Amino acid sequence: MYELEELLPHGAPMIVLSGVRSCDIENSKVETFFTVSSSDVFFDENSGGVPSCFALEYMAQSIACFVGILGKSKDASFKQEIGFVLGTRKMDLNIPVFENSKTYSVRAEKVFFDEEMASFECAIFDENNFECALATVNAFKPKNPLKFLNQNNE
Repeated sequence: MYELEELLPHGAPMIVLSGVRSCDIENSKVETFFTVSSSDVFFDENSGGVPSCFALEYMAQSIACFVGILGKSKDASFKQEIGFVLGTRKMDLNIPVFENSKTYSVRAEKVFFDEEMASFECAIFDENNFECALATVNAFKPKNPLKFLNQNNE
């Protein structure tokens, strides 16, 4: 399997996942995981973990891992570029915080995917397979992200 730095377009401390457990390109599914630590960029001392509102970031990075693995399966030199979360539908947060020292699984499965747009059903589970968060995440990855950003900042 690949290192997260090979799959994601950014580096530490913004890589919030701990690793990829599995990826099924044929069925467009990926499972990643993260272990909460007090050194996490989104860690909140008052709540003793990462607030569950950051579930969207874990889900988005899981989708990016799928795109990275898919790209590398076609071209070993594939380099991930930035994408944008457009939004989410039906997000359910069933816990207030991802607790310190606990490991969570993120599962993402394609609903729709083309060269620039994607929609994935995502869920985060705790160590007891309790569904902590659920959402449909919609994302946009322009063919030329830097040109897209520059066009929209003129």
